[in-house]
Amino acid sequence: MSDSQNYQVVLCPDMCFSRLCEIINELQRLTAKDCGIHGVFSGYEHPEQFRDKRVLVVEFDQKSVDFALELTKVTGRVILSSPLQGLSVNDESKTEVKLSDIKHLKQAELVEVSGGFTVEKVRIHDLDEAEEYDLVVDAVVVPS
Repeated sequence: MSDSQNYQVVLCPDMCFSRLCEIINELQRLTAKDCGIHGVFSGYEHPEQFRDKRVLVVEFDQKSVDFALELTKVTGRVILSSPLQGLSVNDESKTEVKLSDIKHLKQAELVEVSGGFTVEKVRIHDLDEAEEYDLVVDAVVVPS
């Protein structure tokens, strides 16, 4: 894939989580082998690879929030997207997120990842306002 070509992954708002993981895993397989697309990660390992990057973490559980907090040690640009009004984690983690530099997108769903050779932006669906908007990011991390 050349740098001038684009890719796009569109996610349906009512897509079940297991299907979302299948799509991300397939994108990861393609990333590693076929077309060299970089920036979509499934799982939470190696925060150092995100140094100074704009990272969107899709919140799913305690592990994803812990990883977002860990990322603040290597980058000041962490976005945590959650489909709920609040985080589904323990109170200590909620407080840590509130006191951190993490931008928490409440009632938000990831619906699209797009870019050329690397992730360039994501489209977010605001569940409260029923609107969509784009965010410029370098990486997207989803639960594995």
